[in-house]
Amino acid sequence: STNFIYSLSFNDSLHWSSIEIGLNPQIIEQVEKLVCGAHAIPGTSALCAVHESRFSLHEDKLLLKCSLQSKPNYVKEYKKQSKANPKLFPKKNITNQILKERVQQLRAEGLRYQILARAVHEEAAKQHNDDSADGHSASLPTDPGPPPQHTSLNKPLAPSDTLVNIVLTGQDFPTTRLQSTEKLLTDNSLYLRRILSKMEHRVKESTETTGGVASFKYKELGFSEYDDKYRGHQFFHAFNPDIFSRFLTFCENADIQDKYFSMLEKWDQFHNESQKTLHDALAALKNNFSDSLSKLTDTINKEKVQLTSVYETCLERDVQRLKTLYRSQHSNKRQDEMDQFFNEEIKLTEELYTNHQQIRKLQLQKERQDTETLLNHTLPPENLPSIFILSDTLQAEELKTICMNRIADDFDFFRKNKAFSSSLISANTLTQLMTRLSTETLLSLTQDIDYSFPTSFVTKEVEYRRSLARNNYHSKPLPTLIAMSTDPEKYEVHFPDILREELAARRGSKPKVSMKKSPFIGDDELTVTHSDICKSYITHYATLSRDYTGWSRWYFEVNVKELHAEYGSAICVGFGVPYEDPAALTTSDKKKKYDESSVSLLHLPAPDHSIKQKIIGLTQNYRNKAGYALSSEGFIYHEGNREVLPGFQLHSGDVIGCALDQVKKRVDFFLNGKSLKGLQIQDELFVLSPAVSVWHTHKGSECSVVFNFSGPFEHEYPGYEAYSETEKRR
Repeated sequence: STNFIYSLSFNDSLHWSSIEIGLNPQIIEQVEKLVCGAHAIPGTSALCAVHESRFSLHEDKLLLKCSLQSKPNYVKEYKKQSKANPKLFPKKNITNQILKERVQQLRAEGLRYQILARAVHEEAAKQHNDDSADGHSASLPTDPGPPPQHTSLNKPLAPSDTLVNIVLTGQDFPTTRLQSTEKLLTDNSLYLRRILSKMEHRVKESTETTGGVASFKYKELGFSEYDDKYRGHQFFHAFNPDIFSRFLTFCENADIQDKYFSMLEKWDQFHNESQKTLHDALAALKNNFSDSLSKLTDTINKEKVQLTSVYETCLERDVQRLKTLYRSQHSNKRQDEMDQFFNEEIKLTEELYTNHQQIRKLQLQKERQDTETLLNHTLPPENLPSIFILSDTLQAEELKTICMNRIADDFDFFRKNKAFSSSLISANTLTQLMTRLSTETLLSLTQDIDYSFPTSFVTKEVEYRRSLARNNYHSKPLPTLIAMSTDPEKYEVHFPDILREELAARRGSKPKVSMKKSPFIGDDELTVTHSDICKSYITHYATLSRDYTGWSRWYFEVNVKELHAEYGSAICVGFGVPYEDPAALTTSDKKKKYDESSVSLLHLPAPDHSIKQKIIGLTQNYRNKAGYALSSEGFIYHEGNREVLPGFQLHSGDVIGCALDQVKKRVDFFLNGKSLKGLQIQDELFVLSPAVSVWHTHKGSECSVVFNFSGPFEHEYPGYEAYSETEKRR
């Protein structure tokens, strides 16, 4: 029985012949071996290799699970999973060596390996816990025990250590003696380091031992509230034995300091790298997608070339021709599969990254909570001001930093504490404390002066932050300042008076280049707004033109504030050729002239009849030239011609960039920082002016654009000058 029927025939004026061939599958296979061997399609095997070299997240995860085994058998596990789910594990010709190399490659990929490894280890731990629950109950975590407490040293000292006796005397407590070592005190306090370095050692004999009478060196240090140098100061229990004991506890437990600063560093690092790591991972994935798509495109192009060659040289070989056609059509299908593959990869990567970040955030929050608990035991909030005074007096910088951070975090709790009025606190320390407070807290202090420390420190810090805000507002473009004034809570505007001053200064200064006056131009002379329905285009020109005599590169931007393209409204932005100045006409004459000389884009006449149109890029004006413009309806207009921009759309909020190169005689258009189109100026004696043509059709709304000739711009381009700058002449 035959499965396929093929017919071959030819007919001319002298001959006629017709042959019908019936082929079964075995004969087809033999013909394919003979014909395809002689006419193999180059690139097909390379495309298959590209497809076989891609590994999905499911495949990488399986390989990492196998790598945890003592003797991993990658091929056996892969084939087992491929049999159960062939769509997720599609590779057929796979070897153990290829899978081993993929594992090594995966370990060098950074974030992908970290996320997948964490997921594999978590699944293994969960499985282990489930198995443990079936066999016996899991052991409960042990109690970490009480926080460290300071006790008098009674253990033998190291030969290099020197015992220090600390004698505390005050009004509200009896004379108390504490002990520590010279090394601990000098490592944590600059003040004690200077004092102890000047003191002589004392020698004391201990009780008799088996070997005789032993002796050791020690130093004695005293702090008394009755000392003359502290006369007139308020101590707020800074020299109280309980407070001083907590300072010694902090010195003896170095892990408290290490944990606190390590926790702060990890937390800052977590916030800084979160978005960057995700962007890097997605960028790497997109680069991989671009490379694979490029290889696939090259292969498809080669197959198309080969198809043409085979079709022209082997018309009689139907089997080869059909097979080539099939492969060419299958290439397009493989491109769709590749798009779907990478879209799924991006989605899975984002999900895994989100889970990874949530787990890491919970771990850091738990670590931060444990550190805060340890600090609350060692440095309780009710004693924190006194410990802060002691740390500043003893110049214990690390302890002082921790105290300032904790006071700033909960400043409302400490603001009325009279301990901050102590003259023992230096002015530099109070200044550092003010820098750690939020702007909202500082502004509230200026309104409510019910606090203990001098108001001059608050006033100085507020003035400094006002100067920073003034510089920040001055560097932002006018549309951003207007948005900030409209929604101050969203942009966290702490100084609205400075923002209003900057807006007033911007609006009060007349721009060097503006739009020619008309009823549609705003007070800033840069905003073009149409609120009434107009049945034709109305064109507006700038006050400054550029011509062929210059040798600079100019740039300006147009911000589309509002555009209702869904109702038929449209705009054209670019460089127009000036015609008679409409400012000299009355409002009625002007609107009449516009209506008579404008035309709808939906009914454009032929380009040779566009002499009466007033649309930049289409209307011929001075010297019968039309200019160059970008239309919101997806066209580029140049010298009366129209060119389609596939896929181009313009929406409210977009920023159009317009560039003019007087030396190369070239016009370029940009959209939101991306290049759209470049056009060569055809006129040797060109005269061009920034312009916009507006056609507004939606009643009850506005069509509005804002020109920016002087900057700062949303998107900067090296080598271009602001359009309002002084022109250089040849």
